Amino acid sequence: MNYEREQRRLEALLQEELLGEDDGSPSSSDSEAGNDDASEYSAPDQIQNSESEEDLSDRESSSNDNSYYLGKDKSTRWNKEPYRQSVRTRKYNIISQLPEPKRVIAGEKESLSIWRHFFDDTIIDIIVKYTNQYIDTIRHKYTRETYARQTNLNEIQCLMGLILLAGVQKSNHLNVEELFRTDGGSVEIFRLSMSAQRFQFLLRVLRFDDGSLRQQRKAIDKICHIREIFEKFVQNCKNNYTLSAFVTVEEKMESFRGKCSFRQYIPNKPNPYGIKIQALCDSKMFYTFNMEIYPGKQPNEGPYNFDNSGLAVVQRLCEPIFNTGRNVTTDNWYTSVPLAEMLLQRGLTTVGTIRKNKKEIPPDFNVLRGRSVKSNMFGFRDNIVLVSHIPKQGKNVLLISTMHNNAKIDVETGKPDIILSYNDTKGGVDVVDRLCANYDCARATRQNLAMKLIEPHIRERQTQLNLPRSLRQRLSEILKIDEVTEMAGRSRNGRCYKKTYVIRKKQKNQVHLS
Repeated sequence: MNYEREQRRLEALLQEELLGEDDGSPSSSDSEAGNDDASEYSAPDQIQNSESEEDLSDRESSSNDNSYYLGKDKSTRWNKEPYRQSVRTRKYNIISQLPEPKRVIAGEKESLSIWRHFFDDTIIDIIVKYTNQYIDTIRHKYTRETYARQTNLNEIQCLMGLILLAGVQKSNHLNVEELFRTDGGSVEIFRLSMSAQRFQFLLRVLRFDDGSLRQQRKAIDKICHIREIFEKFVQNCKNNYTLSAFVTVEEKMESFRGKCSFRQYIPNKPNPYGIKIQALCDSKMFYTFNMEIYPGKQPNEGPYNFDNSGLAVVQRLCEPIFNTGRNVTTDNWYTSVPLAEMLLQRGLTTVGTIRKNKKEIPPDFNVLRGRSVKSNMFGFRDNIVLVSHIPKQGKNVLLISTMHNNAKIDVETGKPDIILSYNDTKGGVDVVDRLCANYDCARATRQNLAMKLIEPHIRERQTQLNLPRSLRQRLSEILKIDEVTEMAGRSRNGRCYKKTYVIRKKQKNQVHLS
């Protein structure tokens, strides 16, 4: 009896729920269930099935009165009117995190300490190890052993600091002779840190992988030269920061005009020639969170022969932020209806421009005749909104969004909210690209970081007795070291400086007397 009574009560609640949805008003059972355990009375499977049947019937009825657009594939339908909306905020529009450094780096204040969280000793040790390995193979070509001596962690950090300083000082395109001039026309710290010959030598021999095994790895991976340290650096980027609610996925270019089988040309980038990197960046804070190098078609089937389609690239880049409720902004190379559906299933929304030739786009959305400037056409399908906007005569742009669910238009600009959101978040990667290319921000901090990287090596160099005295004295001034104190108790083979000075002074006086 209890079982039959419970079944009748559940059927009554279900009927009330359906009636409440039909007239658009909340049912009385909602308020009653709010006071009790919702799982005891809701019968979720039955309600969800009834809702899907109701939506299906709505769409079937709409096809009879021509209230939808049909895509080029003859199967994708876009309703002309938005679906009935719930007052409750959708779960994938709820963000519970703020953009900030993660706990491991949040307390750091010094630029060098922060830098070490990204370029840690593990990465520098890899560079030192493989650089020394290559130096050993070419040492026999040099007549003097000092020209091809092995390097160490401090010297590699110093080299990176000098390269960074050259970028800060807008000297990165000068040749080495200009950087190491002795007539006061260059940045003094270059020749104080190392000789021009050593600087050129280190740049020539710098290596990031095991050269003896490269050919084996190159057979399955075009970027085997830097794969190891690149992945370690990207992992450090992901470990040290929490993103905001909006992220951007786009390609960026690292300038390079040398010989490379996968070098790209993208004319609208600050550096049109170079290595293309697919990147996920914070749209508000412009932090680079995840990256992958585009190698083109990998030579053979193997662990690095990835799918390079837009959907696959976005899926790989967004994997660390799945089910976080963030929004992903993409351009028309990446954006597609399957991508929007895939991200939505993984707890992310998307906003992006979409190409006009996609099979899901209705032909009506590309018809410009009879449409005025700033006019809009909307289509609604499940949780996706499609909009066609006329920004100027004879041109239209198409966007899709799963973050929006209505046809709201800004009164001042005449643009839909979808376009305003896209314009506000599309520039994440482009801004990062410009900052990297121009060094417009944080010059003082970067210069300070460069000096911090250089300092350990020049402290070692200051102790070398074979350096010219003028260099050693200048290094002592920069490092704030009392050279007399440092030289006390230190043995030195060769002439006494004081005795040499007295002899030269006497010789000079004799010349004047004669």
